[in-house]
Amino acid sequence: MKSYAQMSAVPRKEEYIGTGDTAIYNTVTKMKDIIVQSSKNIYVREWAKKIVARVEVNDKQGEVEAVYNFVRDHVRYTKDPLGFEYLQTPPVLLEDIRLCIEGKGDRPTGDCDDMTLLSLSLLKSIGYQTAIKVVSFAPDKKFGHVYGLVKLGYQWVPVDCVRPDQNLGWESQGHTRVMETEI
Repeated sequence: MKSYAQMSAVPRKEEYIGTGDTAIYNTVTKMKDIIVQSSKNIYVREWAKKIVARVEVNDKQGEVEAVYNFVRDHVRYTKDPLGFEYLQTPPVLLEDIRLCIEGKGDRPTGDCDDMTLLSLSLLKSIGYQTAIKVVSFAPDKKFGHVYGLVKLGYQWVPVDCVRPDQNLGWESQGHTRVMETEI
């Protein structure tokens, strides 16, 4: 029997998304769609409510930190296969996390886009404004990293969960090119 997360997940499928900037724009568009859809998914929202349950009411910083720490601590950063772009939906990752917590599976893995999808979907499901930020570090200015932004008050705060040694608000330096898209 399939679990609720498996039934409500966006199906995984292979799809050609282009190359260069076209591929990045197509990927970001798909990511936005997945985040919007997943933020409305009851399974995702229930997880978000559990994650912030022990945070004081109206402690927005605390809620965002709780979600950030959850994703950072429960998903191991691992690159996609060389030459492929693979997007895991938040319900699928959350189900893998549940199985791991229950001792029925290994710690799930995901790359920067998977962790961005999960963190922003959880945050959006409990009412936060979010955005996607894509950056380049390379001299050729090819985009190579993506992470989230969340609006706290009047400020956009980086939500880059890939580094287990960093906290909410950490952002890599030396970007040669930046693209931000509000969701």
